[in-house]
Amino acid sequence: GTSGGNGTYRYKLDISDFSSDATETTSGTYTPSAGLLDGTHTLYVQEKDDVGNWSNSGNYAVTVDTAAPDVPFVTSAAS
Repeated sequence: GTSGGNGTYRYKLDISDFSSDATETTSGTYTPSAGLLDGTHTLYVQEKDDVGNWSNSGNYAVTVDTAAPDVPFVTSAAS
């Protein structure tokens, strides 16, 4: 809420079109309703001003990687 907005937000995950099915809230946090598949996902956010206009979309990309990291295997140690 630093751009003159009133603290009402709407969110869309992986879709920048806000014409339908956006999540509208006064919460400053977002939790997906289901787990995300591996890959890059983009969260689009808008904020409403005091007269009801929505801001331009801001966005944040995050990469989900659920694969376990490779761990080196040591078979012997030098003295």
